[in-house]
Amino acid sequence: WGHEDTDLFIRLLKYGLKRIDNKFMALSYHLYHPKENTNRAEANKLLAMNNEYMTSYYCTNGIDKYLAKK
Repeated sequence: WGHEDTDLFIRLLKYGLKRIDNKFMALSYHLYHPKENTNRAEANKLLAMNNEYMTSYYCTNGIDKYLAKK
């Protein structure tokens, strides 16, 4: 639980995408959900922060493992 969005944000910046601030120009919604177990929150935060020092944006344990191989 936690910090997945931070990890994704760091990887997208490393990929070369640029951040655009759009204050008062976009809608944002958050779906309500019960709070999950947060025991791993600090460990996950450290994992995300470590990505700042890595040179690659690639996630070795990412979505690729679920995609069909050609």
